[in-house]
Amino acid sequence: MVAPEVIEENGRPVDLQLSSLHLMTPEGEPTVLGLLTVDLDPGSHIPGAYLQSTCYQGTDLDAAVAAANKPGLATT
Repeated sequence: MVAPEVIEENGRPVDLQLSSLHLMTPEGEPTVLGLLTVDLDPGSHIPGAYLQSTCYQGTDLDAAVAAANKPGLATT
């Protein structure tokens, strides 16, 4: 995540910033990364695609799982 103040200081157009983050190509097309991380329904563009995430209680490799979401379910 890029802090809002960093984006504001940047002064570059949004499409160039998204391209720098590899969320969009220089030609303005969304990348697979962009579709998976920003699109509300990545499966509509990439059949069978979904995100699955896990939140750990700490930064250690053996940290307990705090929460996990099932594929296709949005978290709030």
